[in-house]
Amino acid sequence: KRWATERLSLPHGLIFVMFIPTFVGKTSELRKVVPKKVSMADAVFNMSRLAWFINALNTGKVKNFREGLRDRLHQPYRAEAVYTHLDPLMKAAYDAGAAGAYLSGAGPVVMAITSGGSGDYFTQLQKESNDIKVARAMTKVAQELNVPGKVYITHPTQTGGVIVSADPPYSTELVEFNGGT
Repeated sequence: KRWATERLSLPHGLIFVMFIPTFVGKTSELRKVVPKKVSMADAVFNMSRLAWFINALNTGKVKNFREGLRDRLHQPYRAEAVYTHLDPLMKAAYDAGAAGAYLSGAGPVVMAITSGGSGDYFTQLQKESNDIKVARAMTKVAQELNVPGKVYITHPTQTGGVIVSADPPYSTELVEFNGGT
């Protein structure tokens, strides 16, 4: 069987603020803290949040991200068992103006989404963009919790993964791939 995938349109100007702790959880261990069976109510809740979030992405309604990123299937369990920094960091991100926040994958990265990353950088820095404010708030809470880590601010890409080098190279004398890999 094959996976079926589709590329989602993303609203212009999204900025991602990532808090990456210095420790890493082992995915196989993190799966053990998530229940093997969930209630129908929790499953329906998460499915409805997924639909809500995809609609928010497709319509560009960034204000709806927060509701669309709510979770009952893995974040509460991982936050309680392993990532006690998750809820306080998400709260800090929201309090600082993030449109959304969530545990990235199985963790430990806490991701926050902000908007305002289009147009003149210096104008937005003063008026529209709040990525630095969110980054500072997340860093402050992490320090208060004694969770060492680093914050990165980045933008999403529509191109997906790109090979920057390969050994042996894909390119030959007759055919050259992007970047000469």
